[in-house]
Amino acid sequence: MAVLADFSAILFDVDMTLTNSQREVSSATQTALATLAERGVKIGTCTGRTYVSLQKPILPFFPANSSHIVAGGAQIITKEGEVLWQRLLDENTVKEVVALADQMGEMYYLANTQQGYGNQRFIETYENLHSLIPPLRLISELQDWQIPAIVCVNVSDAFQQKLQERTDITLKTSVSTGNFVSLDITAKGVTKETGVREWCRLQNLEAHQVIGIGDSDNDVEFLQSVGYAVAMGNATEQIKKLAHKTINETDNDGVAVYLDGLLKGASL
Repeated sequence: MAVLADFSAILFDVDMTLTNSQREVSSATQTALATLAERGVKIGTCTGRTYVSLQKPILPFFPANSSHIVAGGAQIITKEGEVLWQRLLDENTVKEVVALADQMGEMYYLANTQQGYGNQRFIETYENLHSLIPPLRLISELQDWQIPAIVCVNVSDAFQQKLQERTDITLKTSVSTGNFVSLDITAKGVTKETGVREWCRLQNLEAHQVIGIGDSDNDVEFLQSVGYAVAMGNATEQIKKLAHKTINETDNDGVAVYLDGLLKGASL
């Protein structure tokens, strides 16, 4: 049976994997992450979240030399905010999607490495929902349209159909707590698997040396690309079916308990 020593790295989804339903990283999970780093295991996030939404509430629990897959696989960025690799959306694509969303009354936000932006409806509805959405500015203030991803929330079927007609983007849906259903938009062909491939290249690793842990359908390509896939107990059925192992739910400290076992020598 495989054990932790057979692998070199662990990548974590964030929402409802590293964090619980209260959007917090439990103290037990924090301790497990610190111990992994001390043991020399490379750890990082693999998330649809942008860097600005991870910088304060999540990244402090990772080592200084860590790098992270963010924006649905469109960027790899260090803990301190240095972009190591990225594939951005075309500027015209961003403007067209935003204009369509405004026209159809949808809610969205996007971010560069410094600041998040949203339309008025999104800001009023979601900005204070939890700590992973930092203070946002109105989209009208955005000047640099070099963006890795757009996140649209609780979209209408009509809007999603319009987006599906485009050939220059990739769409991924994730479902989390509080009726927060997001549609993540990245450049064509960009998924979390893209990020895993580039992250491994930068780390001088092979994907089969990586353990991946996730819960939502936007983790499919991510978990299919790594050497060992772990599903949360609260994961979707699709994720549970493709995973090698399903662990406990996040609100029962599933990640912390699993990692603690691995650190004590338990088999994967």
